[in-house]
Amino acid sequence: MNKQDYISLLDCMYPNFFERENIRNLPDQWICDEMILHLDKFEPKKYDRKLDDSISFGYYNGDLDELKEAVGKVV
Repeated sequence: MNKQDYISLLDCMYPNFFERENIRNLPDQWICDEMILHLDKFEPKKYDRKLDDSISFGYYNGDLDELKEAVGKVV
């Protein structure tokens, strides 16, 4: 996918997104191409990290308020 493909996809998901006044009025220096994440070029092995056993990944099935409180404590 190229930049225009991503723009078209976003426009399909959120029609007229780029026509909203608040979006159109963003200063040019606030807009970055890097905001588009090219997952088709992502190489997971390139970002391999050695993590200790206390770190895991997955879906959180607990209480949302408890999660928000815990995240709020992260500095």
